[in-house]
Amino acid sequence: MKSGICLPPIAMNVSAQSLKRGHVLNRIKTSALVSHGLSIEISESVDFEADIDGAKALLQSLRRLGVRIEIDDFGTGHASIFSFQKIAPDRIKIARELLLDVRRSEQTRQLIRSTCQLAKSFNARVVAEGAEDIETARLLQSLGCDFIQGFGLSRPKALSQILLELALTQTPQQTAIA
Repeated sequence: MKSGICLPPIAMNVSAQSLKRGHVLNRIKTSALVSHGLSIEISESVDFEADIDGAKALLQSLRRLGVRIEIDDFGTGHASIFSFQKIAPDRIKIARELLLDVRRSEQTRQLIRSTCQLAKSFNARVVAEGAEDIETARLLQSLGCDFIQGFGLSRPKALSQILLELALTQTPQQTAIA
């Protein structure tokens, strides 16, 4: 990047229509973001069952460009074990709604633990959305979540704030030469 700051991986949400029409592939081919570790987040509400082979081919094309595939809002939509196996996402993001009572409910903890085991059996990493405090983040990590997101860890920030924080925390070896 021109500012000399190494960007962390970037994830972008992709609509079902853009994905099905192939707009995503065309836009990503011309984007400089791929070199920064781009991931696309596909909502679990996208129904791949109707054209699973077409979806798989598109996702393979994206992977050849170096793009990681993530299933967003896992646990709230259309995903089946069959589509999960065919799509083979690099990550799943467990929906915030599934985690609301994780500290109070053994049943919810077992659901999260099982989801993590399922994802890992497909070599996918797990992101838990909605951690509102450090205790919840630690619990989610103990259940098998690889990454934790939530307002309790960080509120949304402007790009300028993120770049400033990156510049202040990177060592000279991490900073790219402009």
